[in-house]
Amino acid sequence: MTLQGLLALLVQRPEFRRLLEELRKGEGLPALTGITEAARPYVIAALTAALKQPFLVVVDDEAQANQMVESLKVFVEQPNDVLCLPDRDALPYERLISDGLTMQQRMQAMIALVEQERNVIVVCSARVLTQPVMPPQELSAALYTLQVGQEVDLTLMLEHLYNLGYEPVAEVEEPGQFSHRGGIIDLFPPTLPRPVRVEFFGDEIESLRTFDQETQRSLNPIATCVIGPAREALPIRGPEAVKELEQLHTEMLFSESEERWKRDLEELRQGRSFDDITFYLPYLHNVTTVLDYLPRKGLLILDNAESIQNRIAELDEQAQEMKERFERDRENPAHLRDAHMSWNRLEPKIQQRWQLHFAGMLSAVEGEFDARLHGGIYTP
Repeated sequence: MTLQGLLALLVQRPEFRRLLEELRKGEGLPALTGITEAARPYVIAALTAALKQPFLVVVDDEAQANQMVESLKVFVEQPNDVLCLPDRDALPYERLISDGLTMQQRMQAMIALVEQERNVIVVCSARVLTQPVMPPQELSAALYTLQVGQEVDLTLMLEHLYNLGYEPVAEVEEPGQFSHRGGIIDLFPPTLPRPVRVEFFGDEIESLRTFDQETQRSLNPIATCVIGPAREALPIRGPEAVKELEQLHTEMLFSESEERWKRDLEELRQGRSFDDITFYLPYLHNVTTVLDYLPRKGLLILDNAESIQNRIAELDEQAQEMKERFERDRENPAHLRDAHMSWNRLEPKIQQRWQLHFAGMLSAVEGEFDARLHGGIYTP
């Protein structure tokens, strides 16, 4: 079902045209009041069609993010341009590997923002803002394209896949896996809905085809394939990170935790990826947030800014509690780098963005559609 035709009705309204005018000026911080939660996807879709820029929409929690994504898809021309950036499964300072689907959705959303080839709408929760990510420039540099007829050193390609976090398996079934047999490499990039079979003739790519991960049968030929990281941290700076990590007092850890710590540091020393390398992201990258992935001309939309700020304040307390608990339980050493972006660090980044707020329904009379600006209040 599509409701795209309804957008013209909103675009014709004078108060909507005034809102667009103020947004294009880039002045003030509009706060739309009186718009029900059910109507907000309608307004966002209309703004997307008019402004033709990437959007980052932040809501309170992941359940609301999923609901917003599904609602937006019925209003936009290209539903595939609406992406959910889900929460990372692990809490701050916790060792927990995200499942394949979560990792795929996160990488798809971040890569879409980095490539800037489409005017995507990425929706995320307040918690996602607090989760450190690698800088967009480093993610962009890690992307590479395979195409039919291209000459590729097979050995170097396999090594590169491993360092991007791809797991070697006998049969590829989930995102982030690859297999190698003779002149064929099967891999499942997070950028694609299906895995890809790369067939070589010598060092030349003879064919690229998607395949069914259940039957392993080849499906449709494709001309190109973008390969991106399968994990959210890269081991390139591993040897440098080890120098700092070795200074932490790990002798007080439980024996199992200490052994794992030593294994991880050896992998980093060798510049190799491993399952929970994301735990060491603050040491491997200059930490940024998803806000840094939004292009300068992109629009940041906060769905009830006060609620989002309150949620992040709660997450700040939770992160500190988690840090202290893991130290007390002797699972992590003390003095780890921050694995959480606090509100104090996020607020300046938010204020620098071109943005729009939806006010909570308690802030205005239902049915009102106005844009509060520094210069006053517009009413229809």
